[in-house]
Amino acid sequence: MIDIQRQLAERALELLNLPPGEPSFIADLGCGSGLSGEVLSSAGHHWLGFDVSAAMLDVATQEETDGDLCLLDLGQGLPVRNAIFDGAIRCVVFVFVCGGRCSK
Repeated sequence: MIDIQRQLAERALELLNLPPGEPSFIADLGCGSGLSGEVLSSAGHHWLGFDVSAAMLDVATQEETDGDLCLLDLGQGLPVRNAIFDGAIRCVVFVFVCGGRCSK
């Protein structure tokens, strides 16, 4: 599962088509334990992770992720000004919503 999450984050980052060699500021929507954020940090980007689960954010904090974290129900909107992010990813949320059946 960890490898799949990393691959999803790498692909999402590729699809953002950000300017090469420039750090960007990215929203990680449904960041969970911060695995996707690790991919963003490794690529030289800065990120802000949002998740509805305090327990998952605690794991991200314990793992000492590089991004900042925010406890938030995404259905309530983002508490940030417009156009603050250069891009956004939302990888793992779909895996759990689909219950592992996304390929059917």
